Amino acid sequence: MATIFSSDSPIKRLLGSVWSLAAARIELASLELHEEKSRIFSAFFLGLIALLFGMMAFITLTILIVLAFWDTYFWQILSGLIVFYALIALCCAKGACTRIHKAPLMFEATQAEFKKDKESMDFLND
Repeated sequence: MATIFSSDSPIKRLLGSVWSLAAARIELASLELHEEKSRIFSAFFLGLIALLFGMMAFITLTILIVLAFWDTYFWQILSGLIVFYALIALCCAKGACTRIHKAPLMFEATQAEFKKDKESMDFLND
């Protein structure tokens, strides 16, 4: 006679299946977390390098323009450059906020798998 926790009992097989299903979902979630972390880090690093070289280019361009108009339109050129750079900064800040708000959900594949699991469990209950 088989007891509830013997090696061939249906409850033990069910618990083993549930455990392996949960382990697979946790592994999928950790893999997605690692991919997201790598993606964010590489984007941040490349953005930082782009910011550095962009700033160097804008400083050099500013010096070149100011030197070219030193005698005639010194203050007007400086004012125009300040407004131009401020507008670019505002556009970039707005774009960054838009990207943050439109980012895809984290763990999207894991959530889809959990939804599939729930649907299959609902099918069994009917």
